[in-house]
Amino acid sequence: ITQALHAPGSIIGAAALVSGTTIGAGVLALPTATAPAGFLASSAALCIAWFYMTISGLLIAELAINRMGETGRVGVGLLELYKA
Repeated sequence: ITQALHAPGSIIGAAALVSGTTIGAGVLALPTATAPAGFLASSAALCIAWFYMTISGLLIAELAINRMGETGRVGVGLLELYKA
C-alpha cells in the first residue's frame, strides 16, 4: 500500500496547487502575447488584471469565511456563498 507524502488539505498541497496554477504556460505566455501593444501598455494591462484578480480572490475568501462562520461548516462551495 502506497501512502501519500502529505495529508489531504495540507499546507504543502495547497501551496503546490496555487503555485502550479499561477506559474502555468498561460501566465508565461502573456508578456509575449501583449508585446505588440508596447511595453508600457502591456505592463499596465497586466498590472490592472493582477489587481482585479487579487481583489476578486480576497472578496471571495471573505465571503467564504463569513459563510463558514454563519453555518459552522468547514468547507463551502461557490454556489453556497449566495444567500437567497
